Amino acid sequence: MYDVNYTNILQLHDSDLDSSTPTKPCDKGWYYEKSEFDETAVTAWDLVCKDDYYVPLILSTTFIGTFIGAQFFSSLANKIGRKQTFALTAFIIALSDVGSSLSPNFTLVVLLRILQGTAVSTIYSTPYSLLLELVRPDLRMWMNEISTISWTAGLCLIPMFAWLTRSWVILSAVNSVCAAALFVCGRYIPESPIWLISQGRYEKATDILKKISEFNGKTAHEHDDQLLEKIQVSFMI
Repeated sequence: MYDVNYTNILQLHDSDLDSSTPTKPCDKGWYYEKSEFDETAVTAWDLVCKDDYYVPLILSTTFIGTFIGAQFFSSLANKIGRKQTFALTAFIIALSDVGSSLSPNFTLVVLLRILQGTAVSTIYSTPYSLLLELVRPDLRMWMNEISTISWTAGLCLIPMFAWLTRSWVILSAVNSVCAAALFVCGRYIPESPIWLISQGRYEKATDILKKISEFNGKTAHEHDDQLLEKIQVSFMI
C-alpha cells in the first residue's frame, strides 16, 4: 500500500499517486468492498498488496497459451480436420474453466489459464474456417459478418453475466457450460469437404456434399457417380 496519509487525501481530495509514491507493507490487513461482487480471483487468493502483481499475470499467461495454441492447433486442424480440432478446443476450455474454479491453489489456476489460452483463438478460427469452406464463395462475406457479429456479441455479454453471477466461480461455470454446449454441437457439424478432398477422402466428401445438396433442395445428390467424378477431376486440376 502507499505510504501516505490517507486522511489528508480524503480531506483535500488529492489523490495524485503514481509509481514514484513510496509504499509500505499492508500491516493492517485489508477489507474488500463487495457491493458489486461476492467473490473474485483477487478475493479468493488475496491478490493484493505484495501479491497484486499476480492479477496481470493471469492475463499474461493466457496470452502465452494463445501464442502456443495458435501454432499447435492450426497445424493440428490440417492433420486431423477442423471438426475434431474444434471439439478438442471446446473440451479444453470447459475443463480448464471448471478446474480453475475448483483449484486448491493459485499455481494450478495459472497453469490451467495457460492451457485455456491455447484453445481460445482456435475455438473461433477453426469453426470460422470450417464455415467458409462449407458455403459458396458468394456467401462467404455474409458468413464472415455473421461470425464476427456473433463473436462480438458474446464478448459483450460476458460483463453482463459477470454482473449477474457476482462470483468468478459461477461465471467460470457458465463459461464451461457454453464450451460444453459447443462440444456437443460440434458432433452434428459436418467436416469440411475441402479438407477431406485435400486428404484424398473423396467418398466422404461426396457423402457430405450429397447431404448438403439434399438439405438445400438441389439435385447434385441424385447423381452419386457424377458428383464423385467432378470432385476428383476438380481436385486434380
